[in-house]
Amino acid sequence: MVKIYEFVDHSKNETFETPWDMCEDLVVFMKNDPIFYRKEYYPAMTRMSDLYRVGKKFDFAKEMAPVVEKAKTQYCEKYKMPKPAEAMFNEEDNISIVERLQEEEYDRIRKGEY
Repeated sequence: MVKIYEFVDHSKNETFETPWDMCEDLVVFMKNDPIFYRKEYYPAMTRMSDLYRVGKKFDFAKEMAPVVEKAKTQYCEKYKMPKPAEAMFNEEDNISIVERLQEEEYDRIRKGEY
């Protein structure tokens, strides 16, 4: 368990950092939180799998962008982060999260596992 005083934020001008990899933690949250997985993650994966199956092209990043945004908000609310999702994650983080998901899931989509 992380205590609030373990966060490093001495000034509003400093970047907010945590002692763990927030991007990796968010990916784990997306896959393991039962409510988020059923309502957001799995439907997005099945939608892309269906598009792939019928031969339509799709942009993984564009398909996952709204899912990642919802995940960031729910993650920050669930774990009572001291700042809103916009302050906790930057654009680099968004790209990193989508890339991690694509690396892990694209083969499953191609194989029809969703």
